[in-house]
Amino acid sequence: MTAFILATLCGIALLAPCGRADIVEMMDGSCLEGTIDAIAADGTLSIRAGGRLRRVPVGEVLSAHLRKVQPSPRAGQTLVMLRNGDILVGRITGGTKAMLKLKTASLGTVDVRFDHIRAMEFEHEAAAAAPCDSPRELADTLLEVPAEKDSVILLNGDRLPGVLNSVGAAGVQFQCALGDIPLTFDKMLGIALAPGTKMKQPEGLAAHVMTVEGGSITGTIGRLDAKQRGRKPAVGGPLAIPRDAIAGITFSGGRVVFLSELEPAGVVEEPFVRDPRQPVGKTWWWHYRRDRNVRGGTITMGGRTWRKGLGVHSRCKLTYSLGKGFARMLATVGIDDETQGRGHVVFRVIGDGKTLFPGKPEDGALSGGDKPRDIDIDVSAVDELTLVVDFGEEMHVFDRANWAGARLIRK
Repeated sequence: MTAFILATLCGIALLAPCGRADIVEMMDGSCLEGTIDAIAADGTLSIRAGGRLRRVPVGEVLSAHLRKVQPSPRAGQTLVMLRNGDILVGRITGGTKAMLKLKTASLGTVDVRFDHIRAMEFEHEAAAAAPCDSPRELADTLLEVPAEKDSVILLNGDRLPGVLNSVGAAGVQFQCALGDIPLTFDKMLGIALAPGTKMKQPEGLAAHVMTVEGGSITGTIGRLDAKQRGRKPAVGGPLAIPRDAIAGITFSGGRVVFLSELEPAGVVEEPFVRDPRQPVGKTWWWHYRRDRNVRGGTITMGGRTWRKGLGVHSRCKLTYSLGKGFARMLATVGIDDETQGRGHVVFRVIGDGKTLFPGKPEDGALSGGDKPRDIDIDVSAVDELTLVVDFGEEMHVFDRANWAGARLIRK
């Protein structure tokens, strides 16, 4: 059996076909449905569709959908978020002062360096989550970066600052004001680690692989040869992932650049009326989210889901510096299905102060329950691009809007 690899920070092999229909979404919005044979080191994806084998450049592919995420029962699992945003899902089996050993369903047992870890969440629920189309996410409180020291978050929400000394199969050793104390996993929501060195990002075309248990891992494209097939996996080195363990793959860094992977040059977020429960002087608490809707769920409109995009709440202005380096900007806009038909917003796209969308004012107005609207805009002469979601007819009530699949196409 030939094995091909999406060589990530690790390498990722597409092993045996599973017999299910795969869907490949192209940059131009078209889709191919069939069976993916391989993703090769030369940057081509092979899919058997319509009775023939087609080869397409991965740089022209947005994503490949193989199956839904089916999270396993959560009790005893740990979600490990890396500093590049990747998520590993598994059970901690041990560790040292420098390394965490994690047993995962898709990657086998991997060794994860502590300086690559941003946070860990210890799960206590026994039930499995419902099938979905997005990677797992950590609790918001674990995403608050500690100022200098590591921070243990107890089940009651209290924070304990200190230094994580080591991790074992049942708990951790944590140096704090109480001394060097043991803490078992069942006493903690999780641990947020102090800021550290950024992980090196893949150069060129990158593949973001989502596993069926809800993990995600990022890297570059390569090939797995026979010698590598039996190599012990380790985060930072080659990893072989069985095809049946892959839920989907999203590509970036070629001609396609997702706006959710860029840092805005400016962000303005404000409500129509300030919530009286919110302290005076604090910013609007409905902050935009990358690759999720504004409440942290899967981006869903008209019954369809998106893995990539921006979730916002009115009023929101996101500005990006393009430097006239892109040809087109594409997205599907609308209000998230979770509002159950409520909400009303106005979408606008502005380039260097000029309105690029909508052509007619009424074309930018959308209510909850309206069919999502596809936009394709020429940005070849644009230096600064601003995405605006403004108040509609209902102030800001239920204005949970999405820029689904928002992406730029390089010239």
